[in-house]
Amino acid sequence: MTKKSLKILKISRTFNRRLFYSVSVLVIIGCVIVSQLIWYQIINSESTAIKAKNSRIRTETIPAARGNIIDANGIILATTVERYIIYVDQISAEKFIPVICTGNNKSICNGDLNIVGASTGPEAVGKILSPILKMSAKDIQDKATGKLGYSVVEKNITPEVERQIQKLNMSYIIGAVMTPKRAYPDGSIAGNIVGAVNDAEKGSAGIEQMMDSTLSGKDGKISYESGLLGQEIPTGYVDVENATSGKDVQLTLDQDVQYQVQEALNQGCKDNSADYGMAVVQEVKTGKILAIADSFSPSAGSDEAALHISKTVTDVFEPGSTGKVVTVAGLLENNYANPLSQYEVPDHWTDSAGQKFQDAETHGVQKLTLTGILANSSNVGTLLASQSVSNKQRYEWLVNAGFGKNTGLGLPGESSGLVIPYQDWDERTRQTVMFGQAVAVNAVQATSFFSAIGNDGVRVTPSIIAGVKDGENFDPIDEPKKRQVVSSVAAKKTLEMMESVVTEGMVKNFVIPGYRMAGKTGTAQIADASGKLNDIMASFIGVGPVQDAKWTVSVFYKNPRTQYFGALAAGPVFKKIMTFLLSKYGVAPSPGGAKYATTW
Repeated sequence: MTKKSLKILKISRTFNRRLFYSVSVLVIIGCVIVSQLIWYQIINSESTAIKAKNSRIRTETIPAARGNIIDANGIILATTVERYIIYVDQISAEKFIPVICTGNNKSICNGDLNIVGASTGPEAVGKILSPILKMSAKDIQDKATGKLGYSVVEKNITPEVERQIQKLNMSYIIGAVMTPKRAYPDGSIAGNIVGAVNDAEKGSAGIEQMMDSTLSGKDGKISYESGLLGQEIPTGYVDVENATSGKDVQLTLDQDVQYQVQEALNQGCKDNSADYGMAVVQEVKTGKILAIADSFSPSAGSDEAALHISKTVTDVFEPGSTGKVVTVAGLLENNYANPLSQYEVPDHWTDSAGQKFQDAETHGVQKLTLTGILANSSNVGTLLASQSVSNKQRYEWLVNAGFGKNTGLGLPGESSGLVIPYQDWDERTRQTVMFGQAVAVNAVQATSFFSAIGNDGVRVTPSIIAGVKDGENFDPIDEPKKRQVVSSVAAKKTLEMMESVVTEGMVKNFVIPGYRMAGKTGTAQIADASGKLNDIMASFIGVGPVQDAKWTVSVFYKNPRTQYFGALAAGPVFKKIMTFLLSKYGVAPSPGGAKYATTW
């Protein structure tokens, strides 16, 4: 064999080996591919299909509707409405070439020629959405420009507007997310009592916060099979877990009464040039709050409503002469005196410890009964009648009245006030607590005690929640706690003595003809920002009608500049509110008059 033949043979063998190796590799690869196909399409076909389907599944939250807040008559004070967030896919917007509407292509067109023109991309998106969202086309264009798959264009969009956007045939570019939005049909009614919610639709103030767990529902979800552009495949997989709406909360507040109280309170604030005012209307026998108001309160749902909690529960002050009712009830209860007990009352007096006290006005020695002391609001007379009362008993009267304790109303931010332990009293404090100084209360605490006097001495825990509604079912709140703070005999006598305040004191100009009313004025010095007693809290708290007490109405003004005394600043507003209540509920006139003499 020649050298040339040997060389050819060698090349042939090398080629054959390479061919063998190549074919072997190809066979192995083929076997691997076939085995994988067998595994995925035959042996594990179900699992493969599931994974493929799962890759196309999208899950979205179905927000739960928050429950309504309604007044005592079912009028809606807070509700949830359907709103949308409109967003744009910037990546898809960049490639957008609009289809001009011609009249025959309604199912696929995006906009009219006179709106879109020759524009494309984000510019065209802006021009198409502008008249619908009532935004500038340039602002929308800017939000549609970029590399984000989700860019918010506008929030709080109504369903009507969202439906218009749906008709643009641009779902692969423009999307909408449904978001519940809290709404307040008449936000001016009890605004800072109803309160507000935060951006997450959770209660942040007032009833919204107090009853958040009841009002909040449980979100649901929907899972569906989607196409390349995220659209739902009509015949694809769908699984829905429905949302559970929150329950409705019914208040004891009566919108009609609340409105009248706010109007009267605001007008009184203007007339008196006061810093602010507060008012409370409470049913005597049930403890229910029919109205609770701050002057010029913020609208429900506003930032101000979230920040400015009602002063009726947050602000505390010395009750002043309204506190003398606690003393008088205690004197009667413990037989230290009776309504006709007689006292010679000067306009100033010095106790055994050398502490000096005086009445608001200069006068000679007056021959007053205990009823007269209350009617004339005499500090000196109150102290003379109380000299046999121990410090411990004085303290117990105040605490038993509900001072220094939470009212039980439940509104967020409530202050319990202050009653200093009697062991820490100095010689002056032991005296001043008897006429409403050196003790701090909030407006609801003061109102609640007067209601107890009108309710045969039984204090019913104040309530503002009537119950919870779930569809047609109504679940009332638990029966409020009741406590006998003074005997029914002492309470009745105290109420009848308070009638003399209305008929013979400065409030007599605001008597409601034909109706027997009982009440007490208060004019207390309170600390200003510097801590000095330069400010005034003027008040009047009244209960009526006396023979069958139905309501307690309290009115408070801080720093009334036109009228200094509580009788003159708050008395006219009390008369307006009580007159409205008597008319609204059709209460018949009550004959009779004050029972006890004021002088001897």
